[in-house]
Amino acid sequence: MSLQFVANIARFPKILVCDSAGEMLGAAMTGTFALHELSLHVVPKGEHFANGPAERAIALIDNMVKTLLAPQNLPSNTWNILVEHSALIHAVTRLCPTNMKVTVYEAETGMIPNLNDIPPVGCFAICSLEKFDRKDFKLSPANQAGVSMGYATLRHVFGAVIQVGSNAYATARHNVSYVLDHFPYSNKSHSSIAEL
Repeated sequence: MSLQFVANIARFPKILVCDSAGEMLGAAMTGTFALHELSLHVVPKGEHFANGPAERAIALIDNMVKTLLAPQNLPSNTWNILVEHSALIHAVTRLCPTNMKVTVYEAETGMIPNLNDIPPVGCFAICSLEKFDRKDFKLSPANQAGVSMGYATLRHVFGAVIQVGSNAYATARHNVSYVLDHFPYSNKSHSSIAEL
């Protein structure tokens, strides 16, 4: 993840503050950091307050996920999708610390975000099926119904994630429609979504 951040900003930072996580302190990463003259500041165990901004951001995203899970009665195994969706919402609504006239999303992408394009998590969603994904080319439905889980990356594809079975997900970018006033999970148990 840190190397993706470096690729996004097109340079290595001068200082990196982290906890004592193994992935940051491994030989490969510390060698890379030394090569690029990066100063690594490790926060001692139990002193998370020393890394305040990152800890506050993690707590904020965690609370956003909890508020998405509870009211719509969503399954708890979708937290990874909801974390990425919450981070997107946070970037779309938070002002950029280096330019307080734009959001973080706008500073990163150069595009003005439109919150109306982001459907509510847990609403009914319909995405089109590829012809080869249908069981029968002529008689199978051309659409697949499910529940919108927000925007995230699944199998290296970023888009609207739709839960189409208890552990089956589809990702769509453009060929998806939402029913914004119907929330299938709000009055159902987590056992099955076959009755959508």
